[in-house]
Amino acid sequence: MKFLSGLVLCAFFLSDISFAVETAKKTTKIAGPETKLDGVYVVEIKGRPQIERKKEGIEDSRITLATKNEKVRGQAIFHTDAGSEIVLQIEPKIQMKIYPESEVYVPLISWDTGKLEQFSLKSGRIRWHSEVNTKIKMDSDLFESVMPMGTFFIFYNRKAPQIQILSFKGQIEFHEKHGEESLILGEGKKAHFLGKLEEGEIAYDILLNGRKIPKGQKSQIEDISAEEVKSYSLEEEMKVIEQVRKKRLVESHKAPVRKNEICKKPNGIFNECAWICEGNPKNQTRCRMDLAKVRCVRSRCNANGEWAEPFEVDRASGAKLCQLRPVVQACDY
Repeated sequence: MKFLSGLVLCAFFLSDISFAVETAKKTTKIAGPETKLDGVYVVEIKGRPQIERKKEGIEDSRITLATKNEKVRGQAIFHTDAGSEIVLQIEPKIQMKIYPESEVYVPLISWDTGKLEQFSLKSGRIRWHSEVNTKIKMDSDLFESVMPMGTFFIFYNRKAPQIQILSFKGQIEFHEKHGEESLILGEGKKAHFLGKLEEGEIAYDILLNGRKIPKGQKSQIEDISAEEVKSYSLEEEMKVIEQVRKKRLVESHKAPVRKNEICKKPNGIFNECAWICEGNPKNQTRCRMDLAKVRCVRSRCNANGEWAEPFEVDRASGAKLCQLRPVVQACDY
């Protein structure tokens, strides 16, 4: 009898080990691109963030999140204080980072499928990163959107009230909640909506069909500055801003293409002239005609598509005609 009892205990013990190993395997794979998730997982924790969970209408007390790979289903409210952050793995290729002093409400994470279909930014900041198009809806008092593929930073200050969207990868449609006129924010772009307060509450215009549109002013599309990225401590996004800046710098130096341009480097039309600064030292911001070795040379675009008839203009004229980059225009003779 004791022998059989020992076998039973051994079997239970091995079963527990097997379960623990399988659990460990699952938790190490939840962020992987091919894993199917059965809920939303907390994959990164900083400080002492809290989660307030509800089930079947019964409100649970707040729980401090202390360990990674916490699985969340049902209704949940995520709270972060000044020193706390959370990263949620929503789907294999979708993550949301909740920054300090923020509150995110999730009305339902399905108990059957583990899917999240909607969330609300009540206050603070989030970073949304998705490698796939989704049907997940995000809303706040001032803004709502089906979250697209890309990387976006969303900041909501309810006291102001103001919401701001920064787009680092992909495109997102931006408009006030229930509004009809949208801005399309591409990489390196941002916009904000500044609402109004009336008697301490966000003010709305009520339409005939009952829709509430927040009163306020939507900004124009603007560039995201490197200083702004640094102030938000978005190290990952700094590389994107630098790439966008370099791309725009190259494009700004490209002359627009015109019809009948037969000469190249620089582009020119037959019988146009180019004034080129030659011998200019490196890292200059202008053509240094005040230096003896620097020349301003005029050439004409001939019928063969060649810059021909080089002519060195006098220094006084060269100081006016030559710039850091070639100048192409009608000839002066």
